[in-house]
Amino acid sequence: MPELSRFYGIIVKMIYNDNDKHHKPHVNVYYGEYEASVGLDGEPKKSLSVISVKTLQDKMMLITFSTGEERLFDASILQGQVFEALDDDKVFKSAYVDHGVITWMDGEIDCAPEYMYKNSYEYVSPMAMVK
Repeated sequence: MPELSRFYGIIVKMIYNDNDKHHKPHVNVYYGEYEASVGLDGEPKKSLSVISVKTLQDKMMLITFSTGEERLFDASILQGQVFEALDDDKVFKSAYVDHGVITWMDGEIDCAPEYMYKNSYEYVSPMAMVK
């Protein structure tokens, strides 16, 4: 049973070929006397990540995702105290990609790629329209 991770007393192990008990790939998680088993149905899906980001005017962003798609995201929908710093244009324009996630202020602010993808719009490059 390969160990994937060990942190704060939590141990995560992956079982891919189990024909005895669960009959499908699964992950076991152990913490003290507690144990959980989570089945993995189907083939593993590749996680969504951000490849690049370009900040535009009015809190708009042009994001390239790991799917190869370019999409427009309106960052004004990011609400809450943690995102208030993005109202400063200098902070907003300092966006960068760190391990597939758009981040600001040395990692103090970030946003999940899945949320940004779901709440973004397809972008068609003007150059694609010329062809």
